[in-house]
Amino acid sequence: MKIRFLKAHNGDCVHINFNDDKGVERNIIIDGGIRDTYIKAKDKKLKRVAGELYGVIKSIRDMGKKIDLLILTHHHDDHIKGVLSWMETDKDALELINEVWFNTGAAIASWLGKEENDALDFSINMPPETTETSIPYAILFRDLVKEKLYPQIIVEGTKLERYGVIFHILSPDKMQLEKLLKEWKKIEPDLGTAGRSNDYEESLASHISHDEFEEDASPANGTSIAFRMEWQKKNFLFLADAHPNIIYRNLLNQKTIDGQPVKYELVKLSHHGSAFNTSPAMLLEIISDNFIISTNGEKHQHPHKRMLARLIGIKPNCKLHFNYEARMSQLFSEQDKIDFPAFQAIPITTAFTYDDN
Repeated sequence: MKIRFLKAHNGDCVHINFNDDKGVERNIIIDGGIRDTYIKAKDKKLKRVAGELYGVIKSIRDMGKKIDLLILTHHHDDHIKGVLSWMETDKDALELINEVWFNTGAAIASWLGKEENDALDFSINMPPETTETSIPYAILFRDLVKEKLYPQIIVEGTKLERYGVIFHILSPDKMQLEKLLKEWKKIEPDLGTAGRSNDYEESLASHISHDEFEEDASPANGTSIAFRMEWQKKNFLFLADAHPNIIYRNLLNQKTIDGQPVKYELVKLSHHGSAFNTSPAMLLEIISDNFIISTNGEKHQHPHKRMLARLIGIKPNCKLHFNYEARMSQLFSEQDKIDFPAFQAIPITTAFTYDDN
């Protein structure tokens, strides 16, 4: 299995490639980052530049393979817009996808027996079907992908198996879905993070000495599809932007088949390393040395050094993997390295690779 964390700017986009138990190659994509993750805005020469998601999709198509599972964790632009950009520019996009997991507004409303929230719908401009017109037409994303959508809500406690991979769903819960349906607007501030300057000048030791945890209040983040992914007796934790109280509660129930605590090969930290999405209690329930930070940090000053200090204080031997090396280099002072010599900050330069058992 190869797990690649794409450069998705301030968002998430993950490509997982593996062979199933029959030797068939499979592809899973988790989120699509911002629009530029697929096609970047025009450069100085007024040419569009392909993003890393474009390259992944092209490679899958050129090899005659499929995206066997597309997981869109929640409604925020930095997780979904790269996929919408792809579908707006590629009329054959759906033919490449076997299945989509996404808790649409309509599905949430039906499941809860409540009225829909129109703000949860996304319109995309489809390319024209013929050369007779250059006018694209708009269509609701949910209607476009309805034949590919998993028919049930993805909610905590669900266990789903695909191609020999088992997904233990840890988030969202019913309360967060109700909150999203009631409160979410299309332009929702990223609560707890928007407009803040970074906290990088303060030392790790100083952050640890006066750390107080405050939880994220974003309705959309709270409905993130987060899960433990189990493959060949190896486990991986993908936390999207999930709220830590939900993750903590469900981690308490995660055990291996012989009743032992789960050890994770890697953990994709919630909300790009926000201090509001990783609690001390949650960290104490996670057995892992490898933690992934997916962001260039340009929009919301992620990751927060306070969160990294919390993590290093609890797990002093941890390895912090960054998909943007420039962000990594801004965080730690020489004094931090003296005070905490065992942790490592490592740039992600290739896919994480795991062999079959």
